[in-house]
Amino acid sequence: MNLMSKELNDSLDDIFGAPSGEVRTSTVDYASGSAPVASKFKQTREWTEKCGKCNGSGLYRAPSSHGSRCFECDGQGSKTFRSSPEQRAKGRASAAARKVKRADEIQAVKNEAAQAFRAANVDVCAWIDAKAATFGFAGSLQAALVQWGSLTAGQLAAAQRCMAKDAERKVEAAARAEAAPVADTAGVDRLKAAFDHAAERARAKGRGLMQPRITIGGMVISPAKEGSNNPGALYVKNGGQYLGKVKDGRFFSVRDCTDEQSKKVLAFIADPKAAAIAYGIETGVCCICNATLTNKVSIEAGIGPICAANFGW
Repeated sequence: MNLMSKELNDSLDDIFGAPSGEVRTSTVDYASGSAPVASKFKQTREWTEKCGKCNGSGLYRAPSSHGSRCFECDGQGSKTFRSSPEQRAKGRASAAARKVKRADEIQAVKNEAAQAFRAANVDVCAWIDAKAATFGFAGSLQAALVQWGSLTAGQLAAAQRCMAKDAERKVEAAARAEAAPVADTAGVDRLKAAFDHAAERARAKGRGLMQPRITIGGMVISPAKEGSNNPGALYVKNGGQYLGKVKDGRFFSVRDCTDEQSKKVLAFIADPKAAAIAYGIETGVCCICNATLTNKVSIEAGIGPICAANFGW
């Protein structure tokens, strides 16, 4: 026997002759079918529920799928869970609550940052808040402050440019107001009284609120509506285009209003009744209802009898 054979032919007496260790016994009596006495493994329970996507059919019946296999339950029609529906609902509620709490915490940080930004840019933020309701860009900046807590450098610069333009427009408006021509106060009062008289006659006849107006050469003069931002003012338009307003004894015209139009408005306001009659005689058209004067009396009067009565003329 060579050396290798001796090394591989060790005696097995130490293995089979050694004393046996502790004998482990089963905790289950398999003959009687009794339950385990004890186990170190936790038994788990499973809940099988009908698939909510396919309603237990195992098929996804979308029009384009032709009844293909439901991917949610893999065509089984049911799904197995290791937790009860109540536990899963509780878990979803807890997750939603955590999500809301986290969102509130993030928003609180943003609000704090927005307050710091507002403190450092008081004039810009004041302009944004004042313009947000009427100017879309300012509204977007206000929303950005809430969402991000601050504005970018570009947004801040854009807001400052808008503020500068607003300041320039205010200076120009003040200059135009200073140069606005003076309107005859007595004539303005007579015209307002005529408008009020027409509106009162309309209410007395059950026609509701009437918005009287006068048309002179395409230009329309009408009183400001109740609740207007310019109570007591007279608005002047030409074909729907705003030309200006008569207020506080002056005619505040816009840039598009020509000198000729401005002079015509002031001349009419100085003596509304005489101007209305002169316009009717010259054109053959009633300046109140815009109807063509047909009978001899109306043509000579320059105004229809009904319109004259409505305006107290």
